[in-house]
Amino acid sequence: MWSVGLFDLGLSEEEFWRITPRMYMALSRRLEKRRQMELHDLASILAAIYNTIPRKDKKIIRAEDFLPKKKRNQKPEEQLKVSRAINLMLGGKNG
Repeated sequence: MWSVGLFDLGLSEEEFWRITPRMYMALSRRLEKRRQMELHDLASILAAIYNTIPRKDKKIIRAEDFLPKKKRNQKPEEQLKVSRAINLMLGGKNG
């Protein structure tokens, strides 16, 4: 947490120790949003370059084609199934 505050968020040590956990989380969310925007910008550049290259297939590539797919949230039933499997692997009883 401290290293992220100082190196990634650019806080001084004094600033880090003066902010509240809520402020830290807000800064962390903003950092993640900025990283996602930068990643999308890079993907847009790659797509633009790729689309200018002469090739046989004329498929248009979008920035999203270069980005990782977003994970979907697990349904409660899926979470229960996974937790039961982990429980069994660790020697627990299926219940």
